[in-house]
Amino acid sequence: MRVLGVGVGVVVLVVVWVAAAVAVIACGRSRTVAAVGVTLATAVLSLLLLLLPQHSSPHQPIIEEVVIDHLFIPRVVIVLILGFSALAGLGAIVNHWTEPILAGSLKKVKL
Repeated sequence: MRVLGVGVGVVVLVVVWVAAAVAVIACGRSRTVAAVGVTLATAVLSLLLLLLPQHSSPHQPIIEEVVIDHLFIPRVVIVLILGFSALAGLGAIVNHWTEPILAGSLKKVKL
C-alpha cells in the first residue's frame, strides 16, 4: 500500500520525527537534557523501525493493481465547460458593475 507515492514506513518515520521535533520545541531552552533524550529516543526508534523486516517473504514480488479511469476525458470536458461558463458569468457581472450611470439633465427653473 502506498501513501502519497511512498511506503507506509516512510510515513511512520516522518510522523515519529515530526512528533520528536514538536517535543524538542516544547521543551524549550530550559530543558536541554530532555531535548537530547527525546532526540536519542527517536533515533533509537528510527533505527529499530529501519531494522525490522519489510515483508514476510522478501523474494515474493509485489503485484500492484493498475486502476484505469475511463471517465477522465468526460470529467475534464465538464470541468472546462464549467470553468468557461464561470468566467463568462464573472465577465457579465463585472460588465454590469462597471456600467456607467449617467445623470439625467436638470430642468431649468425660471425665477
